[in-house]
Amino acid sequence: MPLAQPGPWPGVSGLIGYGDRLWLVNSVKFVNHNSADVYSYAPATGQARYERHLFSQDAGDPVVSNNLLYWPFEDPRVSLGRGEFMVTNGNTWRWHMLPQGLAFHVHAMAALDGKLFAATSAWRGGLQVSEDKGRTWRVANDHPTPDGFVSRFTTLASHNGALYAGLTAWREDGPRLFIYDGSTLVAAPGFPEGRAIPKMVSFGGDLYATLTNGSESALWRYDGDTAEPAESLKDYWVRDMAVGEDFWAITVEEDGGILWRSSDGRDWKQVQQFKGAAPLDIELYAGSVYVGTEGPDDRGTLWGPPSPAGTEGAINRSDVPQPQYPLDTQGTREDLISALDTALAKPQTYERHAGILRAALLPIFDQANVQTGRELTKRLDAKFPDKEIKLIGGQVAISAAMLARWHLLWAMARIGHGRVPPAYLSLPWTVERNRAEKYFDLPPIAAWTVARLGQSDDETVGALITRIERKDDPLWLKGDFVGALSAATGQRFGYDTAAWRQWWNSRRRD
Repeated sequence: MPLAQPGPWPGVSGLIGYGDRLWLVNSVKFVNHNSADVYSYAPATGQARYERHLFSQDAGDPVVSNNLLYWPFEDPRVSLGRGEFMVTNGNTWRWHMLPQGLAFHVHAMAALDGKLFAATSAWRGGLQVSEDKGRTWRVANDHPTPDGFVSRFTTLASHNGALYAGLTAWREDGPRLFIYDGSTLVAAPGFPEGRAIPKMVSFGGDLYATLTNGSESALWRYDGDTAEPAESLKDYWVRDMAVGEDFWAITVEEDGGILWRSSDGRDWKQVQQFKGAAPLDIELYAGSVYVGTEGPDDRGTLWGPPSPAGTEGAINRSDVPQPQYPLDTQGTREDLISALDTALAKPQTYERHAGILRAALLPIFDQANVQTGRELTKRLDAKFPDKEIKLIGGQVAISAAMLARWHLLWAMARIGHGRVPPAYLSLPWTVERNRAEKYFDLPPIAAWTVARLGQSDDETVGALITRIERKDDPLWLKGDFVGALSAATGQRFGYDTAAWRQWWNSRRRD
């Protein structure tokens, strides 16, 4: 039955059990859109609650490892060429980056043998590995991709003690199933070629993978040497799978979809049809099946057994790791700030997506303290070159001053020190819409930085409360400010503007 429609967006996906709650993402799927809100649902009580906002265009597939929950940013909106993810113990949240390799996306994360894996892409698909809970990373694979083509590793699964990765590359058929050999990815022998593998799962000694060519999709069964199609589902588009004692799958069709069940992976029976709601994700939690859908009525919906339902144990909270960015930094803070000032003043700094500016900011991560935050805050008022920069293939044009302030706020968020001018939170939204839905303007990055700093003084919170009451902002921008309020204050009112105003009025009276 439908259990919750937790947020304003039309899709619920990313289902994962963690502790005594089922976690999920509410977002807009399959198009560029700045929505990615994490919620959790308590089967024991039937209550859903807002958890965190991700500054990302949707979220990748999460993973639980070492008593921690990792949420990958599918397309980080800072767009600085570094993959990003959040890690939480259910209470504390920390923002991490993948400091190595070029990555615009983190499509999925997985855990195996004490290691964390991240499936990434920029122009080429990649795999990164961490052996210290995500503190540091190394690039394990950078998929060879012809110029003008794009490849992405978009799904990960463990099977028979090994990690498998599914590749998406639409321009031509080729190997799409890969296995991690302990150092890099190699093509899995005996699996057919195609364009993409969106989903994989291990069941009954075999690996099951969906193989698509864009217009057609089929489920294949793979034993490590040979593969055969799953004939029972050959006429259906399998969207996702989950396994327990039985094998479960969801398929999509024109006006909804179907939930399937199999005891052996060969013979399948329909369990339930969804009308007016397209299944996106399926998860087994505490012995029950849960499905996230797109719709009905343009609202993402969580489906499952009625409450009260079974739960797993409460979270055995682990310390949330601090990120480490090993840099061979030379010079004092004064030297680094002086080098930054030089970079900020030069017009050439802002060419090629401000790579020179990023290079000047990265060493400052080694100086993550209050004084460095003050120095970065002062630079927001620096004099910048009178120059226009084109980004995202020429779709976005911004000034050097805007790009510099965007990067400075990002650096403040990264080191956890500084102060966002509350006036940035009140600036009117006048940016024209672009197809990529990429916006380099002060209100969204200011809200994200407030969240990372935990900046919760009355002037800041008052500006945030006033902002979410505006009627002329895009709803996704309101989501940025809701996320900032939640992270800075610890309150979980989500998009309930009236509840935020009531809480704020009570706080001021006190």
